[in-house]
Amino acid sequence: MQANKLKPNISGLVAWVEVNGLGQLATDCDVTYQAVQKWIRKKRVPAERARDIERATQGRVTRYQLRPDVFGSTAPTVTDAREAG
Repeated sequence: MQANKLKPNISGLVAWVEVNGLGQLATDCDVTYQAVQKWIRKKRVPAERARDIERATQGRVTRYQLRPDVFGSTAPTVTDAREAG
């Protein structure tokens, strides 16, 4: 079923926050502690914050995991880039 493939997966983000803390993610993403709490509670990250999270977690949590509906389910590969260009 296609819809399930595009469902956001924040489990990696939750695990990262459990180790590093909400405050650290909030600081790294330049948002409030409460904003991060809301993302976790609602199990959804705003698309405009997905890249910030990817950077803050050093790629351990990717924008593709957080928002496959916006960024796709996987990162483009070199082969994909060659075929597109």
